[in-house]
Amino acid sequence: MSAIEQDLDEYLAGPDPDYDQDPEAPQDADEANRRLRRLARIRADIAQVEETAARQIEQVNAWAERRYEVLHNRARWEQDGLEMWHRDMCVQVRPFRPADEDLADARHRTSNGGL
Repeated sequence: MSAIEQDLDEYLAGPDPDYDQDPEAPQDADEANRRLRRLARIRADIAQVEETAARQIEQVNAWAERRYEVLHNRARWEQDGLEMWHRDMCVQVRPFRPADEDLADARHRTSNGGL
């Protein structure tokens, strides 16, 4: 809609009413036509807001997906390094443990009075 058409449409729609007041029925066909024009303008504004919001939501979602990928890769890198360190520490400080058979045999001897 050109600026001239928009200006004419606003003129024909008349001034905006006080939307904080309760609505009243139009007094005649001219008032009904003005309200129809305002209603059409309001619905067009709603559509424009929805379109703009949807476009920006898509942009935010695309940005978030890229950031999630980067952050998950960084977290995986940190976790992998910590797991390597943990494995190395476990190998270095692992206490001496008898083989499972020896441990089971020692428990059996203890439960049978040392035999």
